[in-house]
Amino acid sequence: LLSDLADERLQVDAIQLAGDCDALLGPWLAVERHETYFKLIRRFLPRTCLAERLKQQGPLSVAETLTVARTLAKSLTFAHNHGVLHRAIRPTNVITPEEAPYSQSVLTDFGWCEDRLLQNGATALPVVAAYYLSPEQSGALEYELGAASDLYSLGVLIYECLTGSPPFVGSTAGAVLMQHMTARVPELRRTGLAIPRLLDEMIQRLMRKDPRDRYQSSSALL
Repeated sequence: LLSDLADERLQVDAIQLAGDCDALLGPWLAVERHETYFKLIRRFLPRTCLAERLKQQGPLSVAETLTVARTLAKSLTFAHNHGVLHRAIRPTNVITPEEAPYSQSVLTDFGWCEDRLLQNGATALPVVAAYYLSPEQSGALEYELGAASDLYSLGVLIYECLTGSPPFVGSTAGAVLMQHMTARVPELRRTGLAIPRLLDEMIQRLMRKDPRDRYQSSSALL
């Protein structure tokens, strides 16, 4: 039902993207407005989600991770250039081919519904959603949401691709969000993983607490 700000943003964002939606954003077949509801029709993708891929086969290699990261950064560049934030970047919202290479991965399911839950406070979110939330998106840091918020979540996803687990986990959303605010992101090279120093530093920069200290655009990240 078209009744609140989240619904209004859904309409604006969808219309912004639908005109020439990038193939890496799960292309929509139709955007329809009715009197009491708003409908998006999207092409079905007969693939698997990244979360399932990581669960079944374990972490990605450095080369595979970089392929996924580049693909998602390109998707975010397209969305951000249209004034649209994703707000829900996590492995369950990334559709990948069954096998490598993963250059045709698709970013799906923008976080419009998640905004409804955030209206009741970040601790109302499912724990798994809190794993990928930037401090400012959770409301723990008073800073306007922007491209750097999506890039923080992308940093968490890249970390998980390399290790098989997000950097901050816990039994409640509140416990996880506290770590996002106060805990240092583990340096991957110190865990024994053989990854390039620059990749480790890139993840650290993506996940800095203050959004002004992160990459400011996905094109800069690329």
